[in-house]
Amino acid sequence: MDSMKLIAQQYEQANKNHAIWKDIICNVRDFGARGDGYTDDTLAIQRAINYANANGMAMLYFPNGGYRTSGGLVSDCGLILAGENSPEASQVPERRTMGSVILPSKNVSDPVISFIPAAGIYGASGMMKGGGLRSLHILGSDHWNTSANAADRVAVYMERVQTEFTISDLYITGFRREALKMVQVYDGYIYGGRIMYCGTDGTYAALSLEGDATGINNTNAVHVTALHMENNPFMLYANKLARHIYFEKTKFELHAGQSLSSPFFLDNVQEINFMGCQFVTRSATDLTAYANPDLQPHTFYLKGQGLVKFIGNDFTSPTKDGARIFKQDLTSVSRVTMDANTFDNLYAGGGAFPIVVKDSSIITDNRFITKSLNNKRQVIDILGSNNTICDNHFEDSGGGTTPDASSTMFRVAGERNIFDNTILGVTPPKLLGGGQAYIEYTNVRARANDLIQFDINTSTPSVGYNHISGSSDFKVANTVPTSVTDMLDGRDGQILRLMSINGTATTFVHDPAKIIMQAGVNKVLQGFGKFITFVRRAGMWFEI
Repeated sequence: MDSMKLIAQQYEQANKNHAIWKDIICNVRDFGARGDGYTDDTLAIQRAINYANANGMAMLYFPNGGYRTSGGLVSDCGLILAGENSPEASQVPERRTMGSVILPSKNVSDPVISFIPAAGIYGASGMMKGGGLRSLHILGSDHWNTSANAADRVAVYMERVQTEFTISDLYITGFRREALKMVQVYDGYIYGGRIMYCGTDGTYAALSLEGDATGINNTNAVHVTALHMENNPFMLYANKLARHIYFEKTKFELHAGQSLSSPFFLDNVQEINFMGCQFVTRSATDLTAYANPDLQPHTFYLKGQGLVKFIGNDFTSPTKDGARIFKQDLTSVSRVTMDANTFDNLYAGGGAFPIVVKDSSIITDNRFITKSLNNKRQVIDILGSNNTICDNHFEDSGGGTTPDASSTMFRVAGERNIFDNTILGVTPPKLLGGGQAYIEYTNVRARANDLIQFDINTSTPSVGYNHISGSSDFKVANTVPTSVTDMLDGRDGQILRLMSINGTATTFVHDPAKIIMQAGVNKVLQGFGKFITFVRRAGMWFEI
């Protein structure tokens, strides 16, 4: 008796659950969609979307099958389009893929699927709440693992969508334009899935995060986790102050043999973070192309303002290729943080430096395994001031040529930059400073007695805040007699020692407002091993 009662209760509950699910989920097959891979299901699917929107339903279900569409599908409410993902894609082109597959026409320009709020529901500038996609495959090419005959349209377009929208386990392949284009989209999540062979025309990125046309409203708080992006020539475009964007545990893999054209282009991003991601970066091995930064730009290119963080990522390049990683435009006012990343086979020879930053960057605790070609070992080019390059490990991979004595490892244009790193290599690397200072870094940790070589063929060298390993010891190397009338910057209590390493004279000019000599008169430093020591007090340098 008790068992019969339990069965009756379970049956009653099952009927209630069925009624509940029937109220919030509808099936495209109920509206005439065939899913046979041949029938045009556009009108049937749109009828299902319209019905679900009008009745406040949460999900539109696509059973296993191939749904051919000839036009764009549009949802104006927070509806989730959900299908079935198969654990394995078919290798037979005629079968396309297993699971729930959208097969869009290549002869129209509308996005395959759009989420845009209707003016009558949300107002002219309202925001759609929720919605998204789950376990669908949108196939724009002739086969799931190729760009052959790719569709010249956007796969998924979202505009003014906010509040917990979700895109999960979504597979998009074969679109010349964006796989995902988000305009003024807030507070959403992208989980898992794969984007392949999209953005193949080089003008549109596979993933685009944009603000509106006026640039006032941005895309905000989008979290991307465990997504796999592969073989997309143009991976990511973020602009118009896109902010609070997070990429976590995501893999970005560039196609072998394709030339780089700044596949990650960040234009005025307020904040964007890459954490625990893997980047498989490739460049052409042609040294002529390497020497031309227009032919082989950097993987990441940053313009405008904002903050970009790379934390705990793995940048890997094939041994034969190597790659340039990051370049900050001269007009950029952004800040960059690189912490605890690994760069394996970083291209470090000839042409542009593989990492180029401007002002106020923090590059700490990274491991740089460099691939030196053309006898050069260039790594970081600093275009500005107030940068911290500390606690990094630099080591040549041995996969290229041995860097020669003229190899410039770092180049610095500004002041108040701090260096303190571990550097391994047969030839001591150098730091070349522009503007008011020329500094060669010869202090490999194993050579603790080496000073910094410092060419002061200017009247006002900057020595105070451009320092390495906390050192204020410089070897003076002049090519012409020099008259030093000021030494810019410094901090109170700082001690500076200058040692002559050639026979060219350096005259330090006594100036009661800037440089105070012990005898109250000019002093000449000349001859190998001769040195002079200063201490800074109240903005002036005193000989001691």
